[in-house]
This record gives sequence, C-alpha cells and structure tokens, in this order.
Amino acid sequence: MAAIAAVIGLCCCSSLSAAGGWFGGFISGTKPHFIKTVKISEMADIVKGLKTYKEDDKEYKKKAVDEAEKENVMDLNDEQKLELVRILKIGAENLRAGAHGGICDKVKEIFGSIEENKYQPIFKKYPDDIFTLSGSKRKNEVFEEEIGIDDNFTKGDMDEGIKICLTSDEDFENTDFEFKLN
Repeated sequence: MAAIAAVIGLCCCSSLSAAGGWFGGFISGTKPHFIKTVKISEMADIVKGLKTYKEDDKEYKKKAVDEAEKENVMDLNDEQKLELVRILKIGAENLRAGAHGGICDKVKEIFGSIEENKYQPIFKKYPDDIFTLSGSKRKNEVFEEEIGIDDNFTKGDMDEGIKICLTSDEDFENTDFEFKLN
C-alpha cells in the first residue's frame, strides 16, 4: 500500500514539475519560453505606445482635412500638405523626445540601433514553430498576436514607429522623413 502511495506521489510530482516547466517558460520551443526569450511584454508596451502615436497622427490628419473642408488628405493643396507634414514631424520629434511613455527609449534599449539591431538575431534564431496548448503555431503568428498587431495597427506601422525611434538625430534632421499622408 505504501509503495502505491509512493508511486502516485512521484507521478504527481512529475506532472507538477512538467507543468511548472511549461508555464514557467523553461521548455524551449513552447509559447511561454518564446514569450520570455523574445521579450514579448516589452514589445507589447512598445506597440501600445506606438498605437497611441498613430492615433495622434490620425487626429492631426483629420483636423487638417476638416479645417480645409476637403474629403481626404490627398485633396489638400501643396501648402496645406506641407503644413500637415510639419505637424506630423513635430509629432515624431515628440515621440523621439519621450512622449507616449518613453517608447523610443524602450525601443533603443531592446533594439540598439538600425545598424546594430540586437533584437533581430534573437528573433531569427528562435525556431519557426512554437508549441502552444492549442497546437503548433508559426512564431510570427504568436509574436503578432501577443504584442497586439492587428488590422488597425499592422507590422508595417510598428516597423515605421521603430524606425522613427532608431533613426539618428542627424539623419532625422537632414532627411525629409517620409510621413504617410493617406
């Protein structure tokens, strides 16, 4: 009887340690390990701040169109478009200066610089297939799901915001940064 209880106790301990390894992110190739390794929580914070920045841009564009009494941004005359680009650049400068929760500081901490991206090798090195409780998924799918990429805020929007943060001050000032008017 004591032997049976010992075997049952060992089985329970084994199951608990396996579950702890899974949910603790200690088992490579699992979703919890992926989330821990590629700094999903930090990336989600960055995306949240960049979403706010994008919403501000939308408001600036809407205000410019409303003030000009036009249908859309592309209907603005050249002078109005230049003024809108000037306002959008101020918004980007504010982002770089610490607005939206210091997102650019977080971006620089995780990515480093455009030339020496510290994040990309970590992400690329991770296996393409991630084991989740609901089956295997591609790492890009898990990444985008977990950080908040969706139809309203695409990976392109995230990349654009990250580029604004990582562009050197000199390049930012000397370049007519491409602001999407549409």
